[in-house]
Amino acid sequence: MRKGLGIFIIAIGLFACITLVNAGTKLNTTGVVMQDLRSEGGTSLAEAYYQDVGSMSIGLGLMAKGLGYGTFGICLALGLKEIKIKETVI
Repeated sequence: MRKGLGIFIIAIGLFACITLVNAGTKLNTTGVVMQDLRSEGGTSLAEAYYQDVGSMSIGLGLMAKGLGYGTFGICLALGLKEIKIKETVI
């Protein structure tokens, strides 16, 4: 019973890690594209805005990746703890 719970916790952590790292990668890529936007006429307010939003998007992408790795680490530790607990029969 405890072994199944431990495996389930690890699987949930792996799913969260994959999902968050994928989202972080997409945010990072979008941020780089937004930072590279340049207008033909020179600098404009919209260009500066999109470059700042691109910088923020890169930061959010890195945060999402860190959250994914951290979530997987915590779920892995909890899952292994559940698997290693030995049930005592009285």
